[in-house]
Amino acid sequence: MHPDFSSEAHILMCGDHSYFQHIAACLVSMLESNSTIFFSVVVLVTKSSDENDDKLRRSVDQYKNIALKVVQFDAKAGLAELPLAKNSYPPEIYARFWVEHYFDEDVERVIYLDGDMVIVGSIKPLLDIKFADNMLAAVQIPGSVGPARMGYDAKYGYFNSGMMVINLPRWRATHAKQLLISTAHELADKLNDPDQDVLNYCFHDQYIKLDY
Repeated sequence: MHPDFSSEAHILMCGDHSYFQHIAACLVSMLESNSTIFFSVVVLVTKSSDENDDKLRRSVDQYKNIALKVVQFDAKAGLAELPLAKNSYPPEIYARFWVEHYFDEDVERVIYLDGDMVIVGSIKPLLDIKFADNMLAAVQIPGSVGPARMGYDAKYGYFNSGMMVINLPRWRATHAKQLLISTAHELADKLNDPDQDVLNYCFHDQYIKLDY
């Protein structure tokens, strides 16, 4: 725990340099809305440059409650081989599957955030979630046809993978990354929202439903 702050949060974001302006806006909104929390942030990138990395860092330089790491993610390490639907999603959407590699063993939860959002309030409730045996916490998409398309019971709903609170010890203990990768290949012909479909298929009965 950072001595000057009441809580600490570990954040994962993914993208390439073309998305940095959005990631910067998301980070600044988070810091402005959560001045009592210290954030350890990892941004995984597949395409970047020193210039772009520096721009992102300068966007948050004035804040004392963040430690930012920009980490080059090797797309050849299985990412490029994962199946994509016939839409505009890039391979980077799968990078969150590698979450366990970027945080220390004593980290109990990681909040994954897509960059295209603005945070307007406290994230403290996400730090207080009691996981029990659940893999993650996320928000359901109302009325989603995802369960029918993916072939599991609709009573579990279908969550949005753009904001997840991940139970990292369980993720590691159950070898979630390997399960997700193998499942992506098995379900290649069913995928519409690739990473989100795979996460829901694997963990539809292992997530806490957060308030919409």
